[in-house]
Amino acid sequence: MPRRIYTYAGDLGWNFWNLVSTIGAFTIALSFLVFIFNVIRTTRGGKVASADPWDGRTLEWSIPSPPPVYNFARVPDVHDRDELWLQKYGDGHGGAPRPRPAPVTAAEIAAIHMPPSSYWPILLGLAMAMMISGLLISMYQVIVGGLLTLFLMYRFAMEYHRPADGHGH
Repeated sequence: MPRRIYTYAGDLGWNFWNLVSTIGAFTIALSFLVFIFNVIRTTRGGKVASADPWDGRTLEWSIPSPPPVYNFARVPDVHDRDELWLQKYGDGHGGAPRPRPAPVTAAEIAAIHMPPSSYWPILLGLAMAMMISGLLISMYQVIVGGLLTLFLMYRFAMEYHRPADGHGH
């Protein structure tokens, strides 16, 4: 619809569809307001969800909510697509539920090594954005952004790489 025109001429036959479109726009606006209200309400005092609030079938529902940074403290043994469901209820054809794994010990959690945070990914993303936006602006920008992307990929890959003797930069 052109700007500064609030309605179509009556003889065009578009008034009904213009009304449908307007009602749809107001419905979307109302749903957005309901969403914002719900976000504010649950942020201020919502009930904390359990690890498996929907009685899920797959293993991602077996860890706490919110998930720990390491996800699984022990790599789970998976024998079927719906492993958690089979551990809870069996196969539904008279088969007994599978045994659940032993609880994770504090020593297993303490042994998990998580790499520290890094600033290389954000720099790499900016360099890639520079390279891709160069397709619209200048081939020189594509070349500079591409070389910068390659350099930052190398730096990111080598960030925690250390020689075996412990010496290095």
